[in-house]
Amino acid sequence: MLLDDKITKEAYDEKYEDFTAKINRAKKEKEIYGSTVDAKRDVSKRMKEIRQRLAETDVLDEFDRVVFESIVEKILVGETKEDGTVDPYKLTFVLKGIDNRVIPNAKNRYTNH
Repeated sequence: MLLDDKITKEAYDEKYEDFTAKINRAKKEKEIYGSTVDAKRDVSKRMKEIRQRLAETDVLDEFDRVVFESIVEKILVGETKEDGTVDPYKLTFVLKGIDNRVIPNAKNRYTNH
């Protein structure tokens, strides 16, 4: 563009800096997106491994407090529904680093077994 005398040297330099800045921003965004994708793959891979190990492991015959506390962050007992009614028999286990597990109507589930 500069050789054809269509624009001045200052305009050329300004455009060049503008495009260079855009390219650098795009490269940084690409790195961020790439690292995010890699992190998601790693988490998915680790979750798959954990599920596989849990499936292969023998069931504990007795309660192990250390294992429980290392997996469960907190337990929510009961729920207030949108219509204002209270369900005291719903248990929600908030797990560390894993999605929540909900036991709806826990009273019926455990009294029938």
